[in-house]
Amino acid sequence: MYLPPLFEEKDLSVLREAVRLIGLGTLVTFREGDLEVSHVPMLLDEQEDGSLRLLGHLSRNNPQFLPNAPDNRALAMFVGPNAYVSPRWYPGTSESGRTVPTWNYQAVHVHGPIRFFEETERIIELLAYQTRQQESSRACPWSMNEAPDDHIHSMAKNVVGFEIPVERIEGKWKMSQYASLADRQGAIDGLRTENRESATALAVIMEGHLQR
Repeated sequence: MYLPPLFEEKDLSVLREAVRLIGLGTLVTFREGDLEVSHVPMLLDEQEDGSLRLLGHLSRNNPQFLPNAPDNRALAMFVGPNAYVSPRWYPGTSESGRTVPTWNYQAVHVHGPIRFFEETERIIELLAYQTRQQESSRACPWSMNEAPDDHIHSMAKNVVGFEIPVERIEGKWKMSQYASLADRQGAIDGLRTENRESATALAVIMEGHLQR
């Protein structure tokens, strides 16, 4: 990922929270000299030694699953709130005219070797973990214990789990950092008028960057 220092996010806690909130990532691997891509929910898990691993699962029929294959390199991409930013929102546009449109966004890339596993009990444990992560904030969370065991085991046999020990994690927060404070505030105000969830979420992130 092209990562100018101005846009680089290095705070690991911020990166982890972004992955948690985004949830759905794009998993890219190599297969026979070509790229395989899947869009799957994944989560970052911290182990006892402090290292991180990315966890997820795929359909057993997905060609991205390579049984008995040596470790393959993987890239998981998470794209957060993003939106077009109009020069009309910058006060500086009326003063100098030296502004252009841009697109602001939040992105996290996770790199490491991908390792698949097929043990049914381990897959069920992973599915339960992923479910708890998504249901925990709900008023009436659903638990896999509510489903019949034979149904859970049957479904688990149709998927494979994977883990990616994290070797490198990168974050890019492109939030108009190069612009004046007045223009950045103008962009925030403009995004809030869009009445779109992604634009509003981006405005919140940009607002936080004004304090840096």
